[in-house]
Amino acid sequence: MVQKSMLAALKVCCIVLFVIQMANAQTSKLPKLFQAENGLWGYRGYLGQTVIQPQFQKARSFQENVAAVQKNGQWGYINAQGAYVVKPLYQNALSFQDGYAKVAMNSQWGLLNSAGKVTITPKYEQLFLVIGLGRKKTSLAKALKDGLYALVDKTNGKQLSPFQYKAVATYMKYGRLVVESKDKKFGFVNNSGQEIVACKYEKVENFDASGKALVHLNNKKIYIDRQGKYLRDYNPFNDAPIFLIVEEPPTPKGGLVKFEETIEQNLQYPKEAKEKRISGIVVVQFVVEMDGSLTNVKVVKGIGAGCDEEAVRLIKASAPWNSGKQRGKPVRVRKSKVVNFKL
Repeated sequence: MVQKSMLAALKVCCIVLFVIQMANAQTSKLPKLFQAENGLWGYRGYLGQTVIQPQFQKARSFQENVAAVQKNGQWGYINAQGAYVVKPLYQNALSFQDGYAKVAMNSQWGLLNSAGKVTITPKYEQLFLVIGLGRKKTSLAKALKDGLYALVDKTNGKQLSPFQYKAVATYMKYGRLVVESKDKKFGFVNNSGQEIVACKYEKVENFDASGKALVHLNNKKIYIDRQGKYLRDYNPFNDAPIFLIVEEPPTPKGGLVKFEETIEQNLQYPKEAKEKRISGIVVVQFVVEMDGSLTNVKVVKGIGAGCDEEAVRLIKASAPWNSGKQRGKPVRVRKSKVVNFKL
């Protein structure tokens, strides 16, 4: 069964690697941008031969099988054969990303899809695509006009919200996007651009996989759900992030040498382990809290016969510690300690 699982996993890995290699090979065969002695830009094939003659005032690298080029002051898009797929009509044009490209006319920005169709008419001061978790696609774009942002459907140009936000995040996490109102309060919108969580918080963090977000309301930290409903207060001991590496690691009172000596002197070899001639190492993991107390003390590698419990007792008895610090502030830090049992 294990061998079959390993073989299946290996097959999946091989397929993924093959797809990546094919994609890289296809990309490597796309024409490469170069500038001629006369200052114009053209493209060479993967063998170094000229495949598109230098004729463009400005040009960009091929992206998603097309390249943005400027000729006679106007931008358009060409394919790998040098034929226009989007006529040179624009004041500016950026490379395609996830099937869409930003174009400008009269200093106003709009959007094209991969078919060359205008999905958002160039009429905004600036335009940005909203990206989902893990770079997944969303249908949202954020548009800037008169210093304020609105959300727009990138597939059809439909405006989904008023121009009322001072700022809008670029990355959407777990179906919620952070927005900031004109009075510097924060909230969240959904995939449809609808403000699900009202802009009333002084500070917010993104939602996590469990569907909760940490927010600041009236200088108090609380958790809310995806609809903005209160869940519970923030607990600095249980909710603060746990670091593995910090600028100032936590240390036992009296120093590490004293700690090792105390462990060795106070170790009480369990009777059962002695009788069964059991020896070895026990690895204990624990968290040094911001006040130096030790929590979540547990064995991650044990040998049994009472040795695991004795190792936990020794670690707990070493509290309190000097807390770890990051940027000068106490933080929670996960540590581990090897306790050696030898007869």
